[in-house]
Amino acid sequence: MALMEDEWRARLAAELLGEDDAPPVSQRMTLAPDGATAMEIAFGQARSELTYVLELGRAHQLPVVGAIVGDEIWIRLGDSKLSFRLDRQATVIHATIGDAESTLTWDAKGRAIVTSGGKAVDMQSFVQGAIDATVRAFKAKD
Repeated sequence: MALMEDEWRARLAAELLGEDDAPPVSQRMTLAPDGATAMEIAFGQARSELTYVLELGRAHQLPVVGAIVGDEIWIRLGDSKLSFRLDRQATVIHATIGDAESTLTWDAKGRAIVTSGGKAVDMQSFVQGAIDATVRAFKAKD
């Protein structure tokens, strides 16, 4: 992420959250959001990518359905299903990719979203990989 974008996000957060006395961006230890916020942003990334697939599929009359509202979002492409569920209370995202399940949590010490095995996750790559797997499963049944 570019420094300019970091500064914009920090200013936006300060303005929205009323943090007028926050130190300047250059003096902060980290620009990373807290766990709950990071999980909300990650879930939003999943929602964005699923929306793209859903709209692309509909525009090209593919057998795609889904729901992208609320704390459980999903798409079904033919018989292949992909879903994400945000558990705000536990600060967890549950992902179901076909028959496989993954649990993503916030690692406060590492300030990152991690798998149940503790591996840090780039959410955009994770979601795109899950979509790719769903598409492969759909295409394999053709």
